[in-house]
Amino acid sequence: MQLGLITFGSLLPDPLTGKTLTQRQRLRDVVRAAAEAEDAGFAWYTVGEHHFGERDVISSPAPVLAAIAEHTSTIRLATGTTLVANRDPVLVAEDYALVDLLSDGRLELIAGASSSPSRTRCSASPPSRRRRASGRTRSC
Repeated sequence: MQLGLITFGSLLPDPLTGKTLTQRQRLRDVVRAAAEAEDAGFAWYTVGEHHFGERDVISSPAPVLAAIAEHTSTIRLATGTTLVANRDPVLVAEDYALVDLLSDGRLELIAGASSSPSRTRCSASPPSRRRRASGRTRSC
């Protein structure tokens, strides 16, 4: 059995100290944790994507995964659900192709759409091309 970890870069207080990291500190902590996960024998490390949140700091996993690739050598790197509808799909493909090159082929891209209307309200796709469970669209 292979085990892995997932992070959204949450800015939650440390349960022992109560201290909250800055966004920059948390992003560096995500990269450090990936290297430690590799050292501990984990098979994969996933970086999730969240938008418009107050506690999650990773709205673009590609640069974070590229930083992780530079500090690791064997652990598989994965995206959480990459919200392709929020971006130009060609740029998504190019960005993650570069991460795959930097990681020597260790990237696994998971693509999909958000089920949360608040996460898709600002999107590169016109509203007519977006599907929502509610059937409604929103403007920014």
